[in-house]
Formats: sequence, C-alpha cells, structure tokens
Amino acid sequence: MGKANVGMIRGVDQFKVPEHIRAAQFDFMRMPSDDVVVTIDQSAWKDEDRIMRRYDAPAEDEGMRQLMARSYEKVMRIAGTLAVWDMTKDKLTPTVTVDHLRWAENYVDAANQTMYRFMNEFLFDERVHKDAKKILDSIDFYLTREGAQQANATQRVLIDRGYAPRSLVLKRSKLSAQRMSDALQHLTMAEMIESITLRVDGCKTESTGLRRL
Repeated sequence: MGKANVGMIRGVDQFKVPEHIRAAQFDFMRMPSDDVVVTIDQSAWKDEDRIMRRYDAPAEDEGMRQLMARSYEKVMRIAGTLAVWDMTKDKLTPTVTVDHLRWAENYVDAANQTMYRFMNEFLFDERVHKDAKKILDSIDFYLTREGAQQANATQRVLIDRGYAPRSLVLKRSKLSAQRMSDALQHLTMAEMIESITLRVDGCKTESTGLRRL
C-alpha cells in the first residue's frame, strides 16, 4: 500500500514526440489545407452505424439518456484524433479504423459510467433528473409557434435566435429558483443545454435564454 498525504511528483519534465509522428507532421504541414480530410475506412462504416444507433436508442434512466445524447459525437471526435495521431510519412490521409472507433467507444462508455455514478452518488438525486426533464420540455415548448405566442417582444428576440427565455421556462416548469438552478447545473454538466445572455435594445436588464445542444 502507498503512503497517505504524499505530495504530487512530476515524473518527467519533457518527453520526445515519436519519430514517425514528427515525420508525418512535417509532410502534413506542407500539404494544402483544403486537401486534408479525416476519412472513415470502408470496413469501419458498419461499426460507425452500430455506434450511432446504440447511442440513439432510448434509455430508461433520464440521467444516462442525457449522457448518451452526445456520445456518438464524442466517439467520432476521439476516433478522428486517434486517426491523426496514427498518420505516418507514407500515409498522410487520417483514416478512422474499426480499432479507432472501438477504442473511442470504450473510452466514452467508461466516462459516461463514471459521470453517471458521480452524479447519482455525490451530486444529483432523482428529483434533479425529473426537474431537468421539466426544463427540457419547457425549452421545447417555447420554441414552438404556440409557445412563442406567449412571449413578449423582448422574449421573442431570444426565441428568434433559437433560445427559450429562462423566465418563461421557470414559470412553465413551476420549479423554485433553487431547484431550477440545480437542474440547470446538471444539464450543463451533461452538455445537454447552453445559455445566452444579452441586452435587448430598449431594456435596462439583460435577458437569458436556454436551448438544447
């Protein structure tokens, strides 16, 4: 067993970039930028489709559903990064392979499970998940024609930009200010929403809008 209360120690102060990466980078930088694209190997398309469908499938638990909502996008970003890292001097076109996809999928799954346990054990309870769903439903409502008709002129500026006014979301969800704050924190950490704050011409105060990601 290790000792307790031991300060952090820097293992190395520098490390060398592998030679094949340096060679690939040199040739890569000489290529026209509009010729450089990350492609998917023909053999990997089946796995790509499986991963997309898997994360798009409905989850019974609201918290996990929110985490899975952008998991496909994360997998593809990680796989693309791995493809670039695996470039060689003889292979300057980054190509996503089955191995890249499966490594990225395993990484995202592990990250989702870790975040899910953290949120449930230490941060958010089931009430917060239910409140979060009320907020998402309210956001969706005010971005419809029916919902927009209930907004005033200032609020419609936000709606026209694709954001539901926070004040209306609070009113429709019927949450207390604290419960809404907790639910918004949860949604933000899960990368489910983003907010915008602006001052509409003629208004003395700023307005905040919310939208799904």
